[in-house]
Amino acid sequence: MLETTERTVTQVAHAIGFCDASHLINTFKAELGLTPSEYRRTNSPAPIPSWPSAAGVLVPSPQGPIE
Repeated sequence: MLETTERTVTQVAHAIGFCDASHLINTFKAELGLTPSEYRRTNSPAPIPSWPSAAGVLVPSPQGPIE
């Protein structure tokens, strides 16, 4: 769930049956050696940007075309 959602760790903890985030964090770290946030950073796919990147986009010059 950590890899596929933008829910907070607290929301994930409640969704999977933990009463609070600290219990999930402690259990997760004991089992995997990482906190849920560390795991998410290293195992989640790169986020898809909601706006197109400016890289490669041609923007008209305010002075007009270059001659």
